[in-house]
Amino acid sequence: MPKIVKFSSLHDDLQIPMIAHEHGVGEYKNAKFEQFNFTEKSVLERISQFGIDLVQLRDSGIDLKCITREQYRELMEHAIQAKYDVIFGSVVDKFIMSGFGDPTSETERLCDVMRMADEYRHWGLQIVQCGSDIAKSRTNLVVALEGADFVTELADLDKLMAKGIICFGLQYNKDNRLSTKSDGLTELGRQAVRKLLLADKLVDLAHTTRLARGNILDIAEDLGCGQQVAYTHGSTTDDAAEEYRAIMECNERLLDEGEARRIVRLGGIIGIGISKPFFDSTQAVAERIDKICQLENGVQSVALGSDFGGIFDEQSCGISSVGDLNRLADALAGQFHLPEETITRILRHNVRDWLQRTIKPLCFIPDGKLWD
Repeated sequence: MPKIVKFSSLHDDLQIPMIAHEHGVGEYKNAKFEQFNFTEKSVLERISQFGIDLVQLRDSGIDLKCITREQYRELMEHAIQAKYDVIFGSVVDKFIMSGFGDPTSETERLCDVMRMADEYRHWGLQIVQCGSDIAKSRTNLVVALEGADFVTELADLDKLMAKGIICFGLQYNKDNRLSTKSDGLTELGRQAVRKLLLADKLVDLAHTTRLARGNILDIAEDLGCGQQVAYTHGSTTDDAAEEYRAIMECNERLLDEGEARRIVRLGGIIGIGISKPFFDSTQAVAERIDKICQLENGVQSVALGSDFGGIFDEQSCGISSVGDLNRLADALAGQFHLPEETITRILRHNVRDWLQRTIKPLCFIPDGKLWD
């Protein structure tokens, strides 16, 4: 089939490489999460996943070790504009990751995440607040929160929404004030989900535990908001790469088949990961996409959640960068005989179409003006 020129993705860590570089964080070596020394290999090298040629970069006189935030912004903006139609860019509490030290307060963490959201204002991308915002001539960016360990009250969500965040992942593989593994959503968590859904925001199930996922889907279905639920990046329990399977089972990171079917039935969307720990081959990625397509309304409910910027070399299973994504298109066409139109929908148009039918025009901004 003809090569797809632009893609869409429900989850990518666009800022993590630069933030890690600024904090001197070394890249991971292996599945045990042992790290290189920062001087040997920095997380910054992950920018190659977005189609940036590191050799060409060095030949042009840009030293990765001395790269400025302005240079990084320009490189990423150019790469993303060239290869993406719609992309979900994460904002994340960096203190949940190793190598970033300890925060002094929850307020510091909240402010740090809001600064990340502000950074996207300078990237030259179309920031999406509702379906009608989506542009045809520019790359569209959805600002998405990954993990809310710092949220202590509902007013914190107002502050995040006022920064343009419209997709909310409430948990990152561990207990917080919104959700626990043993009990699912707390009372504050239930209030938060209702608040977000009624404000026409998106709720992300990735990194939430099984009980919490069920609670969120229950609330969304009761409110008639099932289409606002996404599982932005991952796979099912049947798909996990062998060396990661025990970790995935322990933290309940992956969907079971019933959860996947329910998300599709409610009109939500599933972002399929393209690397370990979610899969161990491009063939397995294509097989899972094909299985979802066989469900009623499945074709419109599946997309990519590539997680570029958040994965390291050892996790590649055949797709190391956006430039490799046509290998997946070839597998879907050659081995699973999906038509070209369907493949293009999955790899590009489904995210756009889902946002346009799901997110209503913004009626108000909590606690003040957007970007205040």
